[in-house]
Amino acid sequence: MTLSQTKPVTETSLKLGDAAPAAGRNVSMDAYRGLVMWLMMAEVLQLSRVAAAYPTSLFCKVLAFNQTHTEWFGCSLHDTIQPGFSFLVGVALPYSIASRMAKGARFMENYSRTRCGVPWCWPLWAYSSGRWTIP
Repeated sequence: MTLSQTKPVTETSLKLGDAAPAAGRNVSMDAYRGLVMWLMMAEVLQLSRVAAAYPTSLFCKVLAFNQTHTEWFGCSLHDTIQPGFSFLVGVALPYSIASRMAKGARFMENYSRTRCGVPWCWPLWAYSSGRWTIP
């Protein structure tokens, strides 16, 4: 069969509503996770430098403000990244526990996994906050 013998496509087989998410996925949580990741990657663009190059552009100023931290007062979109991650962890935890339980994990297995992971939290916090240094 050659290209001239093919019939033109007059109708697509996939409709807009046919693409359904995987069963059991919380689409809103996935969308919010995507937004938070996009905000983190948008920091790499260094929009404050672009705004400095175009001082009369209101659009560049708004983008630059929302991709930098405020000094002491107020809040920009960039300041919501860490709280957004904390929120996502809190929302995802019940889904994770339910998934592990559905796969046959018992309560004590989940508890022991948590108990083994929690002791690492304090040293990581102390080191990252500068309260503890490695000699």
